[in-house]
Amino acid sequence: MTLLLQLWFYLTPIMYTAEMIPEKYRWGLYLNPVGLVFVGMSQSVTEGLWLNLNEWTIIFSWTILIVLLSKLIFNKFSSKIVELL
Repeated sequence: MTLLLQLWFYLTPIMYTAEMIPEKYRWGLYLNPVGLVFVGMSQSVTEGLWLNLNEWTIIFSWTILIVLLSKLIFNKFSSKIVELL
């Protein structure tokens, strides 16, 4: 899990811009749930640009997917949570 989180950190454009990623690998930003969020924040602060509708749709889709998966996992393990705490 530590390795996965560290890899995810380096694949998220926090300390670098999305333009520094070669064009043929930039599609990976769309697979990263927080990648476009950081790209949008960086562009809005440094360049005054907003994300387009497609990028907002991808962020919204990731959000809905994560919320639904979280709810499913919570419902599955909710009876065991009290026992573990």
